[in-house]
Amino acid sequence: MPGAPAASSWAGLAPAALSGCRGDAAQRLDPTQCVLPPGAGSLERFLDVCTGCQMCIANCPTHVLQPAYLQLGLKGFMKPRMDFSTKYCLYDCHRCAEVCPTGAIRRLPITAERDTAEITKDTTRIAVARFYVCRCLVAREDMDCGACTEHCPTKALYTVPYIGRDGQEHRLPRLDPSLCIGCGACEHACPVTTERPEERARLNTCNLCEEKCEFKKRREMPPRALVVRAVNPQQKAVKKFEEKAVDPVGDADFPF
Repeated sequence: MPGAPAASSWAGLAPAALSGCRGDAAQRLDPTQCVLPPGAGSLERFLDVCTGCQMCIANCPTHVLQPAYLQLGLKGFMKPRMDFSTKYCLYDCHRCAEVCPTGAIRRLPITAERDTAEITKDTTRIAVARFYVCRCLVAREDMDCGACTEHCPTKALYTVPYIGRDGQEHRLPRLDPSLCIGCGACEHACPVTTERPEERARLNTCNLCEEKCEFKKRREMPPRALVVRAVNPQQKAVKKFEEKAVDPVGDADFPF
């Protein structure tokens, strides 16, 4: 069933789910599975105000909003959450807030003039991406791939020179978290996936190289090179977006 957690995830979600998702229990939720739409504010506020009418889900143009099962706890059953395996949140869209009848998703201006203090849709951080270089095709396979950097609307992702094991120069993605708003475009665009047979074959070869990698505790590999994690409560982006000089990656030799 789309959007439903894997069978192995139900046990870990159960304690938070049965608690109604408050306090310490909310912190035990999987942050990669409980990203809320922009304007939701905090998880606690959102669950109190949202009635689960699913108007936002029905009107979402990309269908990135999907009904939650236990990802938001028992109180969040059938309430909206972001599912970046389906799509990503459009940078200039706030349709969900326009149709929300209760104000659970606050209406925000789409954009604002530079240096304004006003909170807007395009500067609302609902989540932050995390880059796992061990999963990136550039570092692992010496392949040229610029999918994430080309899809990032805030230029939080850019590329830097990288000499691969083949001795050739490639462009490796680099993440500036202060520019990330958590729209999920990078995660959705990343061609790495454990659903491919060749990726499933690598599940047992991960050497758990990063001591701080949260997947190490679960003895799992990150599902993609970029994984978006929820921010609770939602924040304003740390700094206004700036233009970065990025060498474009041609799409003629993309591996997908």
